[in-house]
Amino acid sequence: MGLMHPALWVLFRLRLRGLGRRVLRGVKSPKGAISFALGLGVFCMWLAPSLLMASSAKASDLERLHTVYPMIVFGLTAVTLLTSAGERAIYFNPAEVAFLFAGPFSRRQLLVFKQLISVMGVLFSAVIFAVIMARFGAVWYAAYVGVFLTLLFVHFLTTAVMLVGQMFAERAYTRLRKAILAGLGAAVVVSVWPVVSAGADRGLVAILTEARQAGVLRYLLIPLEPFARATTAVSVFPDLVLWAGVCLAANAILFALVIRLDAEYRDAAVAISQRMHGRIERARRSGMAAGTGTTARWRMPGLPWFGGAGPIAWRQLTNAARNSRGLLMMVMFLGIGVGAPLLVKGREFEGFWALLASALIWLTIMLTMALRFDFRADLDQMDWLKMLPIRPLAIAAGQVVTPVLLCTALHAAALGFAGYLQGMPEVAAAAVVFAIPLNVLLFGTENVLFLLFPIRQAVFSPGDFQMFGRQLLMMLVKMIVAAAGSGIAFAAGAVVYWLAGGSMVAGGAAAWFVLAAVAASSIPLGAWAFRRFDISTDMPA
Repeated sequence: MGLMHPALWVLFRLRLRGLGRRVLRGVKSPKGAISFALGLGVFCMWLAPSLLMASSAKASDLERLHTVYPMIVFGLTAVTLLTSAGERAIYFNPAEVAFLFAGPFSRRQLLVFKQLISVMGVLFSAVIFAVIMARFGAVWYAAYVGVFLTLLFVHFLTTAVMLVGQMFAERAYTRLRKAILAGLGAAVVVSVWPVVSAGADRGLVAILTEARQAGVLRYLLIPLEPFARATTAVSVFPDLVLWAGVCLAANAILFALVIRLDAEYRDAAVAISQRMHGRIERARRSGMAAGTGTTARWRMPGLPWFGGAGPIAWRQLTNAARNSRGLLMMVMFLGIGVGAPLLVKGREFEGFWALLASALIWLTIMLTMALRFDFRADLDQMDWLKMLPIRPLAIAAGQVVTPVLLCTALHAAALGFAGYLQGMPEVAAAAVVFAIPLNVLLFGTENVLFLLFPIRQAVFSPGDFQMFGRQLLMMLVKMIVAAAGSGIAFAAGAVVYWLAGGSMVAGGAAAWFVLAAVAASSIPLGAWAFRRFDISTDMPA
């Protein structure tokens, strides 16, 4: 009957039509149309400069990207295989499990259908990564083709490994997989460490170039070399055609291996579907999409009553502790994104603190959206919160404690690292002191906006510009509030600095107290928004 049943082709076409309807949903309403136009416009404005930058590629930029790219792909593949992200390779959602597994389809036909759906997702995901790569000097069309083929390679390799794993006992396979990856990781570290430790003054590109040729890493990166050359191709022929053909052949071999593996994956797919569906449901309750829902290995100590704010904060802290694995993973990647430029530039970089400030602004924006241990995690428990014999002011105060503590801790780590590199710990300490009220202001504003315009956490679908536009609007409001509060505090500090005859201590103290007062005002606003929240009319579907 072929690789795929005709009915599955019909379902595939319907899925594409459904994707189009999701992209255009709500556009008929004025609010939806504005959100869609804003999201699409920002996406295009983000895309255009990268394409213009790619048109003026330099040889040094291409060399740098070509050096780093195989290592990035190797790290991405290792993380995917080591974590639960690899489960998505054979993941079927509950509806597909209920209807397709009971249909007249062979497991091979279902596997081909799933791979086709994954390819469509990779087509959109490659746009995001290709734009990032194009900023470093690759020609934009070569960057897209190379990234697309790379993501396909990672997906097919992960699928093949998962199918091979179904031939063994699950526990033995999990232990063997982690043992192999841990052994390879240790071998890579041992072989690369002498190069990295001895190359502090030679520049990042020189260190990475030499590290690529060290020990076992040299052989592990050989299969990834064609993908790097395709991504950094400077012309269609012969560079892009030649190397893209090699990458396409490698992906075709992996796809054929996936189809030929006659593994009984359906039982595992059902189990994975149940686990991932459970994670989605826990994410709606806990506010952390990467949460595992496991029991914490240590108990959160009780907090003082504080008018009822203590138990609310304790509950959210416990929620954060039970989602610690996903939280640590997110912090690790965000920390790498902030710390890598600082390590590269180092002590001699003149714009060090400007680079750090821009990185922390980006980091804070990401954290305000990701650390949902507040009212956003308690949407389904809003009726219970309404019934508690606690004043709304205490509830609003308790809800912001956990995200403020977590965000401030990450800020302290980044600023402490920066202060160590620059030999200026007093500047880093002062920045941490100001980060506390600023985080209170940001998360307090986030809670007010959520209570006034509640929405359920949902998985972002490709091309969902309406959701993207709504997030941008909320982000814009938060940035305006933060800028206004910081501006008022700066103005007050400048006045006191002038009146005190140039005393930095007096000016800084005045600015901090004004910023703390502005931040504290967001708590009563959150209490007011909580009081006016009507469960019968404001609860989103």
